[in-house]
Amino acid sequence: MKPVQISERIDLTTLYLLLTGRELFPDAGSVINGVYIADARGNTLWVSSGCEQLWGYTAPELYGKNVVDLERKGVWKPSGVRKVLEARKRVAVAQETAVGRRLHIVGTPIFDGKGNLNRVVNSARDVSPRDRQSAEGQDFFFQSEAMREVNRLVDRVAPLDVNVLVTGESGTGKDIVARRIHRLRSPDKAFVKVDCGAVAANLLESELFGYEPGAFSGAERSGKKGLVEAAGDGTLFLDEIGEIPLSLQSKFLRLLQDKTYLKVGGTKERRLNARIIAATHRDLAKMVEDKEFRLDLYFRLTTLPIHLPPLRARRSDIPALVDHIRARFERRFGYSRQFNARALACLANHLWPGNIRELENIVERMLLTAETNTIDACDLPGDISGESYEKSMNLDDVMLLRDCLRLTEENLLQMAWRKYRTTTGVARALGIDQSTASRKLRKILGPMR
Repeated sequence: MKPVQISERIDLTTLYLLLTGRELFPDAGSVINGVYIADARGNTLWVSSGCEQLWGYTAPELYGKNVVDLERKGVWKPSGVRKVLEARKRVAVAQETAVGRRLHIVGTPIFDGKGNLNRVVNSARDVSPRDRQSAEGQDFFFQSEAMREVNRLVDRVAPLDVNVLVTGESGTGKDIVARRIHRLRSPDKAFVKVDCGAVAANLLESELFGYEPGAFSGAERSGKKGLVEAAGDGTLFLDEIGEIPLSLQSKFLRLLQDKTYLKVGGTKERRLNARIIAATHRDLAKMVEDKEFRLDLYFRLTTLPIHLPPLRARRSDIPALVDHIRARFERRFGYSRQFNARALACLANHLWPGNIRELENIVERMLLTAETNTIDACDLPGDISGESYEKSMNLDDVMLLRDCLRLTEENLLQMAWRKYRTTTGVARALGIDQSTASRKLRKILGPMR
């Protein structure tokens, strides 16, 4: 496709009208929920109405702001404009926003007559349905008894107006649990996530509570709405709450205890209407002992704790998670690949220090780089495939009998195949018909070489 060219003198209204043209957006026939225009440096020039629902900020609050600075503050991840500026071509991006939206962004560079990149125009389609489970909820897969208990607890606490603290190692799915609680109670309301560890300590208070006009040097004249206000009567998710500086913890205590807060530079008490869910991978009790976390804040947070066990403690969940990741890959790329029993056994035996996040990374990498449609243990990274295959057969959790029998049969067939390399040899060793051995091996290994 040829780069879209415009005159230096083109006004933003004319640029917006171009959005209905197929050259800018090939999917213009689909619903566009928002339009974002930035200059060649990533500074915001114009946004369409509805931006507050998508990104949690009004148009005046976004004008002049740099998209990279907004990305660092967690307004969105990743920035579609930044991706276009880096690639200098049209890009499609899956974006998550601070108010819990999932957007499909199509970014288009606009070049002037001399070939200089002049503007970036992004269209945003909201792909986070309100009337059914969101994409995040589809990741809540489990078979282990430990996660069944977590699910039962989530169902019990979701309707209650109490604070919830979700704990667990990094990558165990704390964000997924928080979103599930939100959906069960208020699926049509805002879900605002605040990554307390990603926002600089000197900015966290103003980002969370907002500020009044002229509150400090460099403040916007009109003031700023904070994320607490943006959450409305939905859910405010305080991720990695253990990273909050001790100097700010008293204000968080007031927010949880009295349901009130003050904007920076303000004197008018404001009311918190949102439900608060917090999460952390840190040991808050130990932090209290070390004088790094307030005891009273700790008690307020732990009214209803939910602990997520690490993936290594619930290995029977791994096949279901792998199958979900594989199915999602198939929907996205349009072709199917499978992990055979030996590969699944190796995946189930790995310790997964990064938990679900690491598993997802490895599985997606294998699906993308595999040379055949059946992925074997030998295709896995060495630190996973090199682990004892026999050890991987040890059961450390209850699983469905049919799954255990299927894995055992597939393992025996593959061990026999590696030893004899012919379907006749496999059939003789296992005491089955050659046609049966051939059919079962094709199902596991794909076309026989």
